[in-house]
Amino acid sequence: NQMVGNSPDLRRLLGKPWQYALVLPQDVSLPENVSWADIVSQPLITYEYAMSPQAWLGKALIKAGQDDVRIAFASNDNDVLLEYVRLGMGVGVVDKLAVKACTDLQVVDISHLFEPTHLQIVLRPDNLLRGCAYDLIELLQPELNRDNIERLIYAPALQDFSI
Repeated sequence: NQMVGNSPDLRRLLGKPWQYALVLPQDVSLPENVSWADIVSQPLITYEYAMSPQAWLGKALIKAGQDDVRIAFASNDNDVLLEYVRLGMGVGVVDKLAVKACTDLQVVDISHLFEPTHLQIVLRPDNLLRGCAYDLIELLQPELNRDNIERLIYAPALQDFSI
């Protein structure tokens, strides 16, 4: 439980590290220990926002010295991205959670190629959460059940009357 910036009105719950996946058609082969050089040898299919130098993919590519990247297609819709991978237009670099149930494509965990980024849930302690909000948070971060969230967000302030 941390305050966000200097704002006492917001609380941040840090979750598990974000995971990333490389998605490719079954007939495309890459080395077992895939590197950025292997990945960018193929056209990339990824999220529109991921390519900015401040975004997770942009930062990883800059750190790896990969400046010759061919973007075949960019979208913020996972289903569209996966369909373009199925059509053989390139390999996808996506959020691993988005391809959890994908069985017709190869899914390779490439989280080790990125700086650790944690899921962050920001809440206001003066707002009561609805049941569906607790359910969503627990779905994203199973350790954060209703009791834990209430303890972390709504815990009473410690009063110190010492002078």
